[in-house]
Amino acid sequence: GTDIFKLVAELDAGEIISIEVHPVDPDITAGELLAALAETGAAQLARTVDAIADGSATSAVQQGEPSFAGKLGLDDALLTFDTPAHELYNRYRGVTPEPGAYTLVDGARFKILRAARATETALDAGVIRLVGKRVLVGTLDGALELLRVQPAGKQAMDAGSWWRGLGADPTPRAALSSDLSATTSTEGETR
Repeated sequence: GTDIFKLVAELDAGEIISIEVHPVDPDITAGELLAALAETGAAQLARTVDAIADGSATSAVQQGEPSFAGKLGLDDALLTFDTPAHELYNRYRGVTPEPGAYTLVDGARFKILRAARATETALDAGVIRLVGKRVLVGTLDGALELLRVQPAGKQAMDAGSWWRGLGADPTPRAALSSDLSATTSTEGETR
């Protein structure tokens, strides 16, 4: 949701003038949600300024303690596929488009630009397969569908094009948590 509040010297201490709650679609990414909130928030701000100007605005003291949220980094955007499907999908949504979801496929960085939930559960964690016309990757308890990807050193492409470019007998594998013990978390090295 969005809040409009009075600015004061303390963190999260200004009185709240307006609150709007927005339901979050279960398939929306952080970037899509931010764009939607920018639209509705601008209209909310205009209404609030009008209410302040005509004297009808009211305010309320904030409740609770301030909370801090650090900036998301590359470690937050790394998807490891020995995780439950719903957790992976939510992480993908939360880091898209920035810093950008990715995994390691056969040791190389592999950006996941667009993904969807899948109902198939027959794939082992990390196994990437073409099922019908869909590219699926197994998770701990299900699968995710890859829709748009960007392999290391390549342009962004739909997942089907990437799959077709692998050749006759592709066996790609996405990262599991256990695969990361040999990598480092510093930018510029393995990740």
